[in-house]
Amino acid sequence: ETDVADRFHFFASRKMFQLGDEMSITYYNSPMDTCFCQFCLPDFRRWLQEHHASLEDLNRAWKTSFQAWDEVRPMPYGEAFLHPSPAPWVEHRLYMDHLFARTLQTKRQALLQKYPGALIGPTGVNSPPHVYGGNWNFWNMRVFDCASYYGTGRIPLSFGREQRLIMQYRGYNTPENATRHSFWEGLLAGERGSNNWYGPIFILPDLRTSQVRKYYQKLLWELRSGPGDLLYHSRKVTDQVAILHSQVSLIANFLKQKKAGYYDKQLSFARALEDLGLGYRFVAPEEIANGILAGFQALILPEASALSDAEVAAIREFVQKGGILLADYEPATQDQYCNARQKPALDDLFGISTRRFSLGKVSAASVPGLNISQAGKGITVTAGIALHSAKINDQEVPLVITHQFGRGRTAYLNFVPEYNASRDSGQDRGFLELLQSLLQLKPLTTVTGWESPVQQSAFVNGQTYYFGLLPQPMLPNWQNRSREDLQKAAASAEVELFRSGHLYDVRKGEYLGHTNKCRTSLVPGDAVMLALLPYKVTGLALTAPDRVSKGEIVKITAAVQSDATPAHHVLLLTVRRPDGAESLEYRQIESVGDGRMEFTLPFALNDLPGKWRIQVRDAASG
Repeated sequence: ETDVADRFHFFASRKMFQLGDEMSITYYNSPMDTCFCQFCLPDFRRWLQEHHASLEDLNRAWKTSFQAWDEVRPMPYGEAFLHPSPAPWVEHRLYMDHLFARTLQTKRQALLQKYPGALIGPTGVNSPPHVYGGNWNFWNMRVFDCASYYGTGRIPLSFGREQRLIMQYRGYNTPENATRHSFWEGLLAGERGSNNWYGPIFILPDLRTSQVRKYYQKLLWELRSGPGDLLYHSRKVTDQVAILHSQVSLIANFLKQKKAGYYDKQLSFARALEDLGLGYRFVAPEEIANGILAGFQALILPEASALSDAEVAAIREFVQKGGILLADYEPATQDQYCNARQKPALDDLFGISTRRFSLGKVSAASVPGLNISQAGKGITVTAGIALHSAKINDQEVPLVITHQFGRGRTAYLNFVPEYNASRDSGQDRGFLELLQSLLQLKPLTTVTGWESPVQQSAFVNGQTYYFGLLPQPMLPNWQNRSREDLQKAAASAEVELFRSGHLYDVRKGEYLGHTNKCRTSLVPGDAVMLALLPYKVTGLALTAPDRVSKGEIVKITAAVQSDATPAHHVLLLTVRRPDGAESLEYRQIESVGDGRMEFTLPFALNDLPGKWRIQVRDAASG
């Protein structure tokens, strides 16, 4: 461990270490089973003993007859179909993910001994989860302080977002409109940083600034002038809907002969909730078993085939006490080892009976505004109510089944959700309407008068809320169009918030009144950001000396003035030299809990004589 840390002693920065790029257990996510060596096998057996009460317990789960722990061996993927139980392969996959994270954690601990407080984690991680690869087990990898993803990491952002730096890779000569959209999509999803690749894209060989660098500079300059810091220091509102992200159910999906995109289904629900203005986050099986559902109003199970008895009990209790449960096909058909249950454990909650389930191609469906390509055969409605139906080979199958259970209610979606694939082209608006009618939850934000989808998010710091709206562009080839083209497609829309307060347009720096409604112009691919404060900002008091000497360290005090005690604010200090140019060296941005900040300006001995202009701006109110 000491050697690992010593190798990094020459790094000037002690803030961040990225432990490796595009790492995995195999080659990216190639399905290759490792490792069965003389070191991993004994460690695997020790890990199994921590997860099973006894060897007899393991034999029951695996359907094996080992006489001693030293006999226990996993099996490769191909053998999982020949054995009575796939558990030996399933648990080996989970162990290898554990081993991958544990190995990187060893390096992290060694670095922290030498560089306390450093941010340490992997980079070059794909956003879709996978059965193979280690890096793609997002629950295991939550222990790392930072990570850089390809694509928006909505799932990892659900696990400790406020304690970690989750970033997305950008750059790669991406057009300006697409880059702007990507920055705002990531910011509203909860990202707290960005990883921009790479040098030659931003600086030309003759050292001139590239066109990419120019529009990156405009984007980042604004985000680092307040909007990014406001959300960085705030908690994302996620306590309305929980979406289960289960690595074991992902493994169960991998075992199926006819697979539907597991990640696409997760994103179909997640992005639909964003477009409905509902706060959500992904939750892990361990969290459900430990009672986290008590803090949510609804739970969504995307192809949650493999559920433990503890998860099933927690879900049943959640609905019994008044919670809303929504699932697509095959929930709880297997246990946590991917062994088939004699009877699906949640069928009675949905008021259905499942027998010999399989997916079939849909020829017609009755849900308005929703294209459905695959639905399930083998579902019989018992105590539930079928709201919609579909035809598969002239056979009518129930499509949406609702049921009252205890004080709660459930909805079973007997089809493959495809909203993630169709959303950006403006299709399948019927999926939003269906979810809204089934969940019946009060949105945090509601947008009316705008036809295309709008990603909506809410953040909170104390009693102050921040809302973000990002309308999806519908123009053909919008990524390569001029910004003027997108601005011509702007339209007025009405925004309604879930509560009232003193409302500000953050990007325009405008006060909109004490209200919960406003009209705003939505530009496709560009964001609107609103701040809702419990008081009105009436001014900003600035205290600074009239004259200073070269080399003098100057204290400047800024204080937000309001009609109540100020709370969280982000203050931006800018300094202009006597020649009118902004002094980037003295530019500062600070997050303060009481609206008051004392800035320090260490003027240099060679600074220009003359009149210097100092300005402090409140990011929320302008």
